[in-house]
Amino acid sequence: MLHNNGMHTSNSPARRLAVIDTNFPWKQSGFRYWENVEIWKQRPDTLFFATKLYYDDFPAKVHDIRSFGAMAEREGITDIYCVFLNHLLSLLGEIRSSEGTMMPGANPLVSIRNLIDDLGIRVHAMLYPGGGLMPGTEEEFLNIAGSHCETVFTNIQEVRKSISKSVYMPVVINTDFYTFTAKEKTVPLQITFCTYKAVRKNFPLLADIFNRIDERFQLNIIGDWETELHLLKNSNYTFYEKLNPEQIKEIYEHTHIFLYCGIADPYTLDGFPTTSACDAMASGCLLITTNPRNDHSLLIDRQEYIEASDSADSFLRHINWAYENFDEAMRIAEAGAKKIREHFNAAHIVDRKLALIFGVQQADQGLTVKEINEKKPLVPIIQTFLKGGLSGRPGDFTLKRILFIHPLYGGIYKVISEGIIEGFRGLGADVLELQPKENAADLAAKIKPDLLFVLLGDSFPVQQARAIAEMGIKTAIWFIDDLYYPDVTMKLAPYYDYVFTQEKSSVTDYYMAGCRNVHYMPLGISTQYFSREEDVSFTHDVCILGTAGKSRLDIAAKLAPYLAEKKAVIAGTGGEDFYQYKLYPDKVRIEAFSQSDPSQVMKESKIVINHHGSQEETDLLREIQQFSDLSSNPGTLGISAYGVFQLTDKKGELSRFLEIGSEIETYSSSEELIAKIEYYLKHEKERTKIAKKGHERIFKEHSYYRRAMTILDMIFKPDPFSE
Repeated sequence: MLHNNGMHTSNSPARRLAVIDTNFPWKQSGFRYWENVEIWKQRPDTLFFATKLYYDDFPAKVHDIRSFGAMAEREGITDIYCVFLNHLLSLLGEIRSSEGTMMPGANPLVSIRNLIDDLGIRVHAMLYPGGGLMPGTEEEFLNIAGSHCETVFTNIQEVRKSISKSVYMPVVINTDFYTFTAKEKTVPLQITFCTYKAVRKNFPLLADIFNRIDERFQLNIIGDWETELHLLKNSNYTFYEKLNPEQIKEIYEHTHIFLYCGIADPYTLDGFPTTSACDAMASGCLLITTNPRNDHSLLIDRQEYIEASDSADSFLRHINWAYENFDEAMRIAEAGAKKIREHFNAAHIVDRKLALIFGVQQADQGLTVKEINEKKPLVPIIQTFLKGGLSGRPGDFTLKRILFIHPLYGGIYKVISEGIIEGFRGLGADVLELQPKENAADLAAKIKPDLLFVLLGDSFPVQQARAIAEMGIKTAIWFIDDLYYPDVTMKLAPYYDYVFTQEKSSVTDYYMAGCRNVHYMPLGISTQYFSREEDVSFTHDVCILGTAGKSRLDIAAKLAPYLAEKKAVIAGTGGEDFYQYKLYPDKVRIEAFSQSDPSQVMKESKIVINHHGSQEETDLLREIQQFSDLSSNPGTLGISAYGVFQLTDKKGELSRFLEIGSEIETYSSSEELIAKIEYYLKHEKERTKIAKKGHERIFKEHSYYRRAMTILDMIFKPDPFSE
């Protein structure tokens, strides 16, 4: 059954993917070919289409795009995936901007827009450099792509900035094909240059470099460079023209140094490192390269590759250093190969993409994880918070001894620590507590815990975590508020076996930082701190709760004239900034948390307004780190846990925690907020019913006992999604 809005109901059959490519199957397309092979491996029911059929080997039949219309409904296609901006816009029939500009390389003959709309097909795309994506690409084209796609993957920051929902995903490398080969020093050392002909590849610089090196080096040139060979005066080279992947792989196995000397091009973009460079690195070649995009997001200069400026002198200096310091150069090459295997691995990346395309969306439809992905279980690397998925169940694991490291700070962090410890002990675990400055490694060596569990971790030395891990003890860290200090958490996370975060959008970033077990884990509530009082004597009509951030100040200013006619209280920090309310001292009280018990103030209020943090602040963070706050304010859970009726602005994952309209109420503007305040002040029974149901839901599904159960299951039980 398909509704008019294109969303399938929970009774719909399993979703089916179609991959639509341009020239395919074509091994020379490199990453696209290997990615599609991996998609077929992980979801064998995927259908493949091409706008121009090629005839290289491929494990599945590839259909002509002209047959898509006849097959789409018959075969139950629910999702399509494609690569490159111009190909995506061609399929969408959106090849011209509002000013009439044509998308470069677009094909007006392959639009399937009517089928997409009529069948409610979801569109997913990978926007790599090239394929119409250039430095001067109009913003409007990216906006069109973002508005029509459910999922957008990219490996360049320009797209991430323009399409806020886009997910960073590196280029796919078949590391099972391009395998690491340790290199022995030979004379001459083998240098390889492999790329298609283009001005930005800077062949004249390559010629200048090679003409100035001696017989200790041999150059291999792969690509369509025959018209440029006259620039080479040094005859110690071999020209191979275009080769197939099997032939290139054989050359890489004997190559010591891979050179890339590209420059910036105003008309096109290259990713960094290039696909060919990644293939060579995976094979154990030392990459010496320019970095025209100044991209240092993944590779570390002088540790995993060597960065040169676009001058022959710079390259010559590094090439000669590699010869004279061969063992050190090969250690760098080996580290680079390891990074490529970990971050560019085709199986891992396709796993990630399919999990993001299918996992969360189908869980929203009420299907089980098994039903979501019958052909291939969801990748165990990334666990997302599915509806009902963290409600917990009786643990059947052996009772564990846990070494728990508190945060350095008190306040709310102390409450969270106590809640987590309460949860672990409620499951029968033996919890030993330490402060972050105490010697945890010494204690771990004596008591042999099953798990080191660190909350926050910014004050706990990573050397301690590493030492404990080397004892064979599992290590885990739970980050909270990592949206606000990602530069710290990204450095800490790789030291732990398991990473938990309450910020859903951080999951991908931790994975790309090298973490292998990353879990979205929202905060819970500690049952010992919360209770609901049946008979309450209300002192206030309305309570505005929270720190005086810009967003709360703005909404409070708009409410001021209205609340002046009610009994209102402002409870939080920075109350002096709510200057409008000082005009109404008899009607509006301003109380700092340090002067009163916030829980008591809330309980004495008929309605609590829980407005989330400043959007401007979130936007600034997103601009800097490309993070987005998907998570609900942890205070939301606490307010409902007290059995208080709350009105909150619509935010991220709220509906996964509480049912809107039944267990919590929301607003999207000051006008709507005022209208709902007025309504619920007059309808006490409805208000009380919603508050009670919210309280019951929080206690049932979101206590730290449930969180602790889920955490221990994830760490100590086999992957529940594996066959």
